Amino acid sequence: MKTTTTMTASFHKSVKFGASTILATGILAIIGANPAQADGFCNGLMLGSNPQCNHSEADFDVTNVVLTDVSGFTLGAGDSLSYNLVGNSLNPQLGFAPANMSPFSGTLTYTISLKNGRTFETAAANITGATGPFTTTTTSPFVTATSTNGTGSDVNFSTNGLLTQTFTQTFSATGGNISSIGSIYGTSDPIAAPGPLPLLGVGAAFGFSRKLRRRIQLSA
Repeated sequence: MKTTTTMTASFHKSVKFGASTILATGILAIIGANPAQADGFCNGLMLGSNPQCNHSEADFDVTNVVLTDVSGFTLGAGDSLSYNLVGNSLNPQLGFAPANMSPFSGTLTYTISLKNGRTFETAAANITGATGPFTTTTTSPFVTATSTNGTGSDVNFSTNGLLTQTFTQTFSATGGNISSIGSIYGTSDPIAAPGPLPLLGVGAAFGFSRKLRRRIQLSA
């Protein structure tokens, strides 16, 4: 009886541990299935060294970042280049703090590679400032988007299924000031990770655990 009791307790402990492990794995899998919400940041002073402004996330990479043809302003410590993905909208944004007074202009070039099954669908140029006139244009081989104030209209890419694109964004202001310039890229939904399977695994584990506990009680 002593030997039987020791083996039963050990076996019961192993079952509890196995059920807990499966439960934890299922919860982690469910959390991992949520759409990515990503943010990247690069101080404006780093734009002189491209690799420091590259950024990688689960759903996208940004590489080959270059700021050229700058006229009328110098980037400061408060300026920044950021990348933000919320839902299906990816927004690279060059922000000025404090806002840059015109006249000034420049060109920002970068390459975006989408991952996790995403593809490019739309593009819109974006600019914020107190007064105008100012303009920004985002171009690639397959899309051209322009804005003279706020966020411009969405423009569809001329081809489907694009995963990687190099964009060139030119901007200029001849009156007032600009707080930020950028683009908003609409992307397709990411590939969803399987969700129900971990739940089924947890249910099976609990059912198996109840049966083993019943057998243990009968044999005690």
